[in-house]
Amino acid sequence: MFNNNKITIIATTITVCIVFYLAVMVYFNGKKEGFQSLSLTPGEFPLTVDNLLLYGDYNVKTPPSLSAFNASDIYKEYPIFPAHSLENNRIRYWTKPENGTCSRAEMCGYFYDNYTKQDIPEPPPVPGWNKRVNYYKY
Repeated sequence: MFNNNKITIIATTITVCIVFYLAVMVYFNGKKEGFQSLSLTPGEFPLTVDNLLLYGDYNVKTPPSLSAFNASDIYKEYPIFPAHSLENNRIRYWTKPENGTCSRAEMCGYFYDNYTKQDIPEPPPVPGWNKRVNYYKY
């Protein structure tokens, strides 16, 4: 029924699968998600259920509610720069999360206060001997 070649192929395949599985388990070392290396943490249970998604990062209106906006109303909130400007994609710290790109226009405008001061960290020190762009001490 089975000759020696088939048994050898099956045993080799099973061995390779086991070794691959063990190598993957050693590499990930018990990590269940790939985001753990990015220092992302899950939300705390009662806080994330009872509050809005960006609670703590942006000031929340009291009480938060849906707006009567539609797509023709919210597009005006998106910042517009001159065509020669390099600032188009460089806004890193928004003063409000509703920037005219809300998916479901009703979500824009009535959840968060208009302007929340952002905590902007200091940039890393630049070496004195070299003033190249994006070159920092570490």
